[in-house]
Amino acid sequence: MNEPATPRKAPPVTVAREIDTGRIVARGGAGLAHGIPERTFFLREVHAATWHRMSPTVLPADQATVAQLAVARLQAAGYRVEADAECATATTQDRYVTDGRSIANLAAAIREAASPAEVSDRLEEVTAAHDGILAALDQVLHSLAAVYDGLDGTADRHVAARMRYLAEHRLGPITADCSIPAQNSPTAPRPQPGRARHCPPDHRPHQPLPPPDGPDDPRPMFEEPMPAPRALPDDDSRDVESFATILSEELPGNWTVHHHQHQQREDQFLHAEDVWDLNEVAAALAEYTLGADAHLTCDDGTRLYVTLHPRHEEEFLAAAMAPSGVAPEAFTGVREPDGIAVPADPERAARVITADLLPRYDIALAQVRYNAMNPTQPLPAPDAQPQQVVMTWLEDGSLAAVTTARPAAEALVSEGFAWDTASSAYVLSGDDTRTQAHAVQAAGARLARLGIATVLRAAARPAAEATLPTPPPGARTTARAR
Repeated sequence: MNEPATPRKAPPVTVAREIDTGRIVARGGAGLAHGIPERTFFLREVHAATWHRMSPTVLPADQATVAQLAVARLQAAGYRVEADAECATATTQDRYVTDGRSIANLAAAIREAASPAEVSDRLEEVTAAHDGILAALDQVLHSLAAVYDGLDGTADRHVAARMRYLAEHRLGPITADCSIPAQNSPTAPRPQPGRARHCPPDHRPHQPLPPPDGPDDPRPMFEEPMPAPRALPDDDSRDVESFATILSEELPGNWTVHHHQHQQREDQFLHAEDVWDLNEVAAALAEYTLGADAHLTCDDGTRLYVTLHPRHEEEFLAAAMAPSGVAPEAFTGVREPDGIAVPADPERAARVITADLLPRYDIALAQVRYNAMNPTQPLPAPDAQPQQVVMTWLEDGSLAAVTTARPAAEALVSEGFAWDTASSAYVLSGDDTRTQAHAVQAAGARLARLGIATVLRAAARPAAEATLPTPPPGARTTARAR
């Protein structure tokens, strides 16, 4: 029998059988106390507080034994457990390191590394081709895709496609980026001409925050020239206007379609100003010149953005658009209802949007409206500032982020933004659009964890250009009533 671990300074865990339901439940604790029941035939539920109930797959004759096993594991981890007589045990079970804990330990070892060479050595566990963490994650994603392919739900095929997309298009760049610390080693060979070299978001060297009136950072963000935004193939025959018009007829409700043909790349950002996405759609906008888009507006105020999928000729991208006229503070802590890839068949695309995107949009919209109606009280400190970061696309393709909150500034700098005195903003170069897209996604996720809203805006046009007829040039409007 193992000796109990050092007692944790955490709330006790209660393991008992409920009188009204007859099920054994576990409540309380924190951190690992939530993970242990999940590995001991308990199902996690969240109803104002996190708790666990024993899986109905456990036979009645085995329930007490399983509960005692969970209690033993909790006690071995140092938790104080208050259990019913049938669930209680004085024993502890051998503690073991879970897969998640093992990866967390590796992350701690990377943070504590004293040199790029040490980081590189420890990253081999992540990047090993056959049995590394990323290779195993690739297998998990493909296995899940195969499972979803065998289900009959409306959105299951779409979920399967997204799993494969993540495995085939997201893990590769992460693997490549994880080799950067080794390349930065003094003994590492220089990168080949014509290949971009940059530090990935989680491994960029620390840059001190410059004062607002300090000099520009003389260090270049990138050491070599980066490619321009990528264009779609000349033979791409997809028609956004036709697809969006038919899609509007398949979606529930009455929709109006506004089609925009981009005369210049700036138009792409102007029409995508309210796109409520920091994932796949935002990456496509930053990385490619897409040429056209369409806005679909429903009678109830719902707005959708549709454009071409730059990497899959048989798909389009669809995203929700954030509600207008809402204070940026209302978006604080609200997860973006990120856009999705949809089939080029409008009927199938409508089913996917209805089953996946619109429900997530409704949830996010409800949270924003609640925040707008119940604004948080400002702190009494006189220098308190709204917790938001406003990112603006500039004409040269770079992204300028404005904030007065130091935690937000630190998050921006850690993801590659550099202070620019001339614009009084933290600027992210647009020379490498792929790197820019990854950095924007990482910065948005980090800011969200801090409870700081991210607002994307297109650069303001000069006054002479701002007075445009409605609809703007190149736009065609199709109104439809079901």
